[in-house]
Amino acid sequence: MLIFRYNAILAAKQVSDVVYKTLMVLLPTLDQLDNLIQVVNKLITVGHLKVAKELEPLIEYNDFRRIKKDQFDIIEPLKIIPTSIIQHSSEFFNLGLSNIRGIPIYRIKESELSWDESACGSNLIVKNNGKIVQASDICVK
Repeated sequence: MLIFRYNAILAAKQVSDVVYKTLMVLLPTLDQLDNLIQVVNKLITVGHLKVAKELEPLIEYNDFRRIKKDQFDIIEPLKIIPTSIIQHSSEFFNLGLSNIRGIPIYRIKESELSWDESACGSNLIVKNNGKIVQASDICVK
């Protein structure tokens, strides 16, 4: 849904500021996806065909099979993607596809993870809000 939201907003920006601002309100952000409440059928009355045209080359980058039905209930009334995509994607609504594309590299249970202090555990340097972990010179063997 987030890739679609980005693409739709990018396409709307090419059409007009009014359409852009409307889509910013109508398409939920990541935080709003958990507490999804459908906005009252507010439509893009002017420019939806232009947005659809701008969105055409970006459609292939969206995996619509992973968008949930309640999210399609928000997208469909906007009339910015072909109905054939919505109909085809509806076949996948109850398959329980993961939000992650592809096959996870590792399948590790959290119970199998442990912190080994003797293996340089306390000598690791954590940077960039936990995104980078670096071994200190003591750990290099």
